[in-house]
Amino acid sequence: MAELHVSKKSVQQILDTNVQYIIPDYQRPYKWDKEKCEVLWDDISSFFEGNKDNKEEYYLGTLVLCKGKEAVKREVIDGQQRLTSFVLMLRAFYKKFEKAPPSKDIEGLKRQVEPCIWEVRAKSREADDKTKTRITSKVITVKDNRELHSILETGETGEGKSNYQENYKFFCKACDDYAQEKPTLWDDFCLFILERCILLPIECKDIDAALNIFYTLNDRGMPLADTDIFKAKIYEKRQGEEKKQEFIKAWKELEEIADKLKDFTDDRINIISLFRYYSHYIRGKEKNTQKEIGLRKFYSENNYQKLNEPNLMANLKALAEFWDDVLSDTPSDEYIETKGGQYLHCLWHYPNDYWRSVVSVFFLMNRDANDFSKKLTHFLSEATAFFYAKFITNPTVNAVKDDVYRKCKELCNQEEGNLKIKEYSVEEMKKQMKHHIPPKAERGLLLLHAYLHDRQEDYMRNKLEVEHIFPQKWQNTNYNGWSWNDAESFLQNIGNKVIIEKKVNIEAGNGYFGKKKEKYKKSKISEVKDLSLYGKDDWLKEDIEKREDEVIENLINFFNENKIFDSK
Repeated sequence: MAELHVSKKSVQQILDTNVQYIIPDYQRPYKWDKEKCEVLWDDISSFFEGNKDNKEEYYLGTLVLCKGKEAVKREVIDGQQRLTSFVLMLRAFYKKFEKAPPSKDIEGLKRQVEPCIWEVRAKSREADDKTKTRITSKVITVKDNRELHSILETGETGEGKSNYQENYKFFCKACDDYAQEKPTLWDDFCLFILERCILLPIECKDIDAALNIFYTLNDRGMPLADTDIFKAKIYEKRQGEEKKQEFIKAWKELEEIADKLKDFTDDRINIISLFRYYSHYIRGKEKNTQKEIGLRKFYSENNYQKLNEPNLMANLKALAEFWDDVLSDTPSDEYIETKGGQYLHCLWHYPNDYWRSVVSVFFLMNRDANDFSKKLTHFLSEATAFFYAKFITNPTVNAVKDDVYRKCKELCNQEEGNLKIKEYSVEEMKKQMKHHIPPKAERGLLLLHAYLHDRQEDYMRNKLEVEHIFPQKWQNTNYNGWSWNDAESFLQNIGNKVIIEKKVNIEAGNGYFGKKKEKYKKSKISEVKDLSLYGKDDWLKEDIEKREDEVIENLINFFNENKIFDSK
């Protein structure tokens, strides 16, 4: 086992040394927010006030360190959030001391705090150069690292709202408030933080030992994202400084694209999603159709060998760029045709995300094809038909898993095979849809029906809603001879629903069908325009039943055209 050293040290004993603490470039950013700092301050101050007359110590947890190439440097593998927060807190105390009326106690506390923030001269114990801070962040992809160094150097914040700035402002205000409310205690409180707030530093000679301890602590309940581990392991496996720097640049680019995806997909696609989709590509290559294991366990097999693939970062970036493009408001023709975009829009409303893994594998295997966008349209048509038909017959997440595993294997090994519904024939599917359509699939199916309209050429980019043609709420107790009891059973029928722009839906409201038709004319959706030209001003039972048959027949024809039914 690698040599390591464990000891119990106060905040002052950790920081007041000749050591510089480095937050490595592969680490996660500083994520503590103001709320966490408030909890820390309240907890420590309460403990101090309850134990100010004894020697009880406040335990803060572990700090995992790795010795750097230079003897005076330590890489912080775990504990950077706490350590950084304490340095910001001490900087706030130091700023308060600078403004306080001079006294021997204040000067003494300043001399104790100063070497916890900056390098100091050996004899005078003064910081001649406040750019030489005890803690330095080199985290990749983070734009506000300079703000930490600026705060420690100047004691001032800029106009930004990074966690560094917000937390430092909080600590400054907390110091001011505490000094005003409890003037006889606040300097002793600072001394308590220095001397009796305890960390347990675990110091390792190599990164492997430090990371193993990091993972062990995490397995016992300390939070750690899979991406933090993946990033650290990929970085670790890059041999030589040049390769490491190439990785840092590649990870930054990947994270920037993934962050953008996360924002405009409401976190439905993020960096961990990309690793998940990519795991299906690896599984497909390995012809693995077995049950999935956890993502971290999957990548950790054989000492994280899967993360050492030479094309890993390039493939992940290409996959991120693909999703960023095809889901944008202006997708490029290189990736996707308009019809393909329509199918993708329908899949986006599918009740789970397994379809994204299949589409991702298709992209990775076919991206270099000259006619990629045409091939993708054909594949998305087949995938849309299969996934929705499958959900109609078996509305659970598990129902599609085996099909997804098999299809990924076929794609990766260029094997023939279509996604098929084995349980149902065409006629059986018709009966099932007439009997019941799962509510979770309804929006996507209505959207697909709208796109299948022979005049619907455009992509529906406006905010859309499901409109009840016969309204859910209506004023009259008798609607043209149709009582509420008669109508209630037809309200949720798919024949009574249509996809419509949100704005048009609001204008149409819960009005009488004859009046709604005037509002429907404003729609750019072909199916809704047809409704605006409907020959009757009433929308009754027979109209709903007729439209239900049309919707089901339209969808069944689409399923059949994509050959998803096994012949019986």
